[in-house]
Amino acid sequence: MPRRLYDLRASIPRLWAFAHEHLLLLPAGAATALVWVNTLPESYYRFSYAIAFAVNDVAMAFFFALMTKEVVEATAPGGMLHPWRRALLPVIAALAATTLAALFHVQMVAALDEPALAVSWPVTFASDLAFSYFVARIICGRHPIIPFVLMLGIASDALGGVAIAAFHPTVVHHFTKGGMVLALALGLALALRRARVTSFWPRAIRRAGRDSSLHRPAQTADCLPRK
Repeated sequence: MPRRLYDLRASIPRLWAFAHEHLLLLPAGAATALVWVNTLPESYYRFSYAIAFAVNDVAMAFFFALMTKEVVEATAPGGMLHPWRRALLPVIAALAATTLAALFHVQMVAALDEPALAVSWPVTFASDLAFSYFVARIICGRHPIIPFVLMLGIASDALGGVAIAAFHPTVVHHFTKGGMVLALALGLALALRRARVTSFWPRAIRRAGRDSSLHRPAQTADCLPRK
């Protein structure tokens, strides 16, 4: 094997480890998508629509499973967010942050005279967990504050979901299907607990299967108001 080719093959694992440690895949993927959509938009949208289910309903389930693992470890005895009083702190912080964001949104809508945007105040509750995790890791490294940031983001998203469900409910509900999937997920979780499974991957696969089963091609159309 030529020396140059050998050096190239040897450097790939080191580059991958460096990119993984410094979280370079997220900005690299965002930059690639930004260039792609502005140069070849048709091929970009074809590709993004083709992999939408695999990314949004499967890959993101694994990502949220990893975030859940961080939070569970932090709330376990000896963790940063143990006992429950510590775990409650990011929840209270999320409640304050979302309330201020919603009030600011209402004031900005009134100041800009955009009444059509007044109903969109629950959107201000949303927190991008991937971006939050990326920024926290870049600034703080592997500091114990990372689970605090993740818990704050999860609580903000949960409050946003509650606000949307309370003030802007969908027309069509799927309580039976959702309840069956949730019961199955809880049953599998209980079985894994009784079997003393310590690996997190079976739980991640269970969550991916649960989220994938909720995917319905006509789900968006079902949420539209019916005339």
